[in-house]
Amino acid sequence: MDIKEVLIKAWRGGFSTKSAFARYKANEIAACASLGYITTKVKPNLYGTNWHITKLGLEVYDECYQD
Repeated sequence: MDIKEVLIKAWRGGFSTKSAFARYKANEIAACASLGYITTKVKPNLYGTNWHITKLGLEVYDECYQD
């Protein structure tokens, strides 16, 4: 399972939870969210409809996927 594409898209502005990309990459998104690499959290106790990368997700991307 390649999560690089999910992390890049989340970092470059995010993507909707109901987008074609979200449907196509559902397994990778689930893994990233479970690991804390992406989130829909906007503020404490407030969640939106777009996935965005977290600080941990950026760290993982920098460490594992930088070309």
